[in-house]
Amino acid sequence: MPPVVDALLEKIDHSIAILSSNPYMGVVPKDIRLKNKGYPILVVEKYLVFYIVKSKTIQIRRVIHGARKYNSLL
Repeated sequence: MPPVVDALLEKIDHSIAILSSNPYMGVVPKDIRLKNKGYPILVVEKYLVFYIVKSKTIQIRRVIHGARKYNSLL
């Protein structure tokens, strides 16, 4: 894997790992539908990590480049 890709994956992985101690650190989406579904968004460079918190479990639903239209993907 190219070093740039490996570094990006490490950043995403590290940011997701931090969620275990601070599950509500993500931003609340402006999109009403996503907000109603309870999706916080974790921003890592140009990528958006969509996740939900259920009890004490964090479920990563999608990792999407921020330039994509994500409404139909979630």
